Amino acid sequence: MNFKSRKDPLTLCIVFACCSVMLLFLFVTYRQEGASALQIILSIVPTLIVIGIILWMVLDVGYTIQDGYIKYRAGWIRGKIKIAHIKRIRVNETMWVGFRPASARNGLIIENKKQGEIYISPDSNDSFVDALLLINPAIQIHRKSALETS
Repeated sequence: MNFKSRKDPLTLCIVFACCSVMLLFLFVTYRQEGASALQIILSIVPTLIVIGIILWMVLDVGYTIQDGYIKYRAGWIRGKIKIAHIKRIRVNETMWVGFRPASARNGLIIENKKQGEIYISPDSNDSFVDALLLINPAIQIHRKSALETS
């Protein structure tokens, strides 16, 4: 089963604002200093590479449940979590610090024996959790109510 990651407007705004500021800073700096075309190209190319990597990390996020594993990707970052090792899932919570192959708030915090806590944000938390429970019904589910997430 494949699941896309939700795209949170806050995350997208922050990413696009940072990328815009990086480009704006380059253009303003070189315009004031009267840089040559070569200097501009030599600084814009690495900046565009960094911006491309950042966009790839945010826009290409997804999850697959296959062969007893949750397989995740966020840009070039790939990994998997053995579903049998999952102890608990906290639903509709946000983890701001830590390992987060995710692009939205109010996702799932997966606690497992080997990797600790991992935060993901599938397009539907409920259908993702239901798919996991079919494989491992021993997973403890803690749901945060809609009033608590506001």
